[in-house]
Amino acid sequence: MTFRNTHQPKSINDLVFKDPHVEQTIRDYGAGKATKHLILHGPVGSGKSSAAKMIVAERCGQPFDELSNITVNGRIDKDRKDWADIERDWDFQRMVNSAGRAYTIIDEVDECSKKLRGQLDTLIETDRKGTVIMTTNNLHDLDDWFCDRCAVVRVDLPSISDVERRVQDILRAEGLPCSPADVQTLLTNFKGSLRQMIDWVEGYVRHAAAPNVGIVASSGRIIRPSSPNTSINGTSI
Repeated sequence: MTFRNTHQPKSINDLVFKDPHVEQTIRDYGAGKATKHLILHGPVGSGKSSAAKMIVAERCGQPFDELSNITVNGRIDKDRKDWADIERDWDFQRMVNSAGRAYTIIDEVDECSKKLRGQLDTLIETDRKGTVIMTTNNLHDLDDWFCDRCAVVRVDLPSISDVERRVQDILRAEGLPCSPADVQTLLTNFKGSLRQMIDWVEGYVRHAAAPNVGIVASSGRIIRPSSPNTSINGTSI
């Protein structure tokens, strides 16, 4: 299993948010308190798809990796003609899902054709027992009438302090406990992409066991772990 898969979020508690109001919205959906169709929009790498997956996992009571036919990608699924398969899957989900509600994630919904978005609008207006959770980096490409059917939530890129606890959890799981100050040094020049964060942490973990190997931190500086205690720029961990 890859480092990314090992440390991908397993629950809403593993997600990172810039805005506590956004976090509460995601938790409300995960708890079934909110069921309106949802559009999560914001910059690349802000965690929109992970949030959508954790909502579905919470509602279905299963790890997301064990669920099938949940996610569609508008950019990849260019040959799609309609949403008939989703309607069929919703019928199946309702039979097996204790929550009694069906869910579908559509990533990059702005990449779906206008015709498909029109058909999706009809589906979500006529079928009241399912929730569609959509993500997009380009909210401006979606029509106002389409967005009006949904709750629209902006997910912003987190800061270093926002990801601090998550990085510490990952390093602790890898046997490399790390202080908040060390995390901030490791993530100097961090721009907020959670994918980038995982890449940097993986690079650190991969080399930390080799005491004479320098690690290029996000700042471009060389971090040289010392044995037996790893250090970041001379700070003992």
